[in-house]
Amino acid sequence: MGRTSTSLVILLLIWVIWVILVPSMLGTIMSGLNLPSVRSRPNPVHFKRNGIEERYKARGLEDEVPTRIRPPTPATRLWAEFLNEEAREAKRLNKTFITAQIGQVQIAREVNRVSPTAIATYAIESLAGTGFQRHLNFLKNAERYADQFNDFLIAADRADPDSLHVPFVREGMSDKPVPFESIPKFQDQVRLGDAFRGAVLDVMLLVLFFVVLFAMGTCVVPAQRDLSSPANGQQTGMLIFQAVAECYA
Repeated sequence: MGRTSTSLVILLLIWVIWVILVPSMLGTIMSGLNLPSVRSRPNPVHFKRNGIEERYKARGLEDEVPTRIRPPTPATRLWAEFLNEEAREAKRLNKTFITAQIGQVQIAREVNRVSPTAIATYAIESLAGTGFQRHLNFLKNAERYADQFNDFLIAADRADPDSLHVPFVREGMSDKPVPFESIPKFQDQVRLGDAFRGAVLDVMLLVLFFVVLFAMGTCVVPAQRDLSSPANGQQTGMLIFQAVAECYA
């Protein structure tokens, strides 16, 4: 009876560590190893440190302001060049920061997959269209919409004959209103195929866990029945050897 109670306590302790502590602790520990620096985020301080503003100020960026004079003045074109480069740099830095964050989360998720609880949670999230996979799909849709909206602005500006056609500068682009119906709408759709693809790995791992546990159970239960009758240590050792051999035969 004493051995049985001890075994149950040990099994309960292993289960608590495996199911509760592992998903909570390992993800936090591993995520701390790959923290993206907040100094790399797109902000005016980083742009200034990167030399973009200083470089254009040296070319006379603040000497004149952009105007609607036709043809476009050198100041209008200089501001357009500056804003274009600033936008590209902001996009690059923002993508770098988001990529680092995604990598951090993926590392934590990979480590947490040693726990069946985490695997089941990830599989359910993917199939339900929520969780981290949903966040990744949202980022893709947002990036696609940003490019689509930028193309719409350029197309609308080109359709105005009175515009200077100087992108990124308010004075150089069309100021005429556009119909609301023509503005592209953001759509964050959940595709069933993406949900299933995101859950394939976790579902396969869950099936593997169940197969391994079932195989272990079919080997351990007969061994316990056989080991309950011997009276001496030699017979017990022989039965253990036979049970293990039969299990892996």
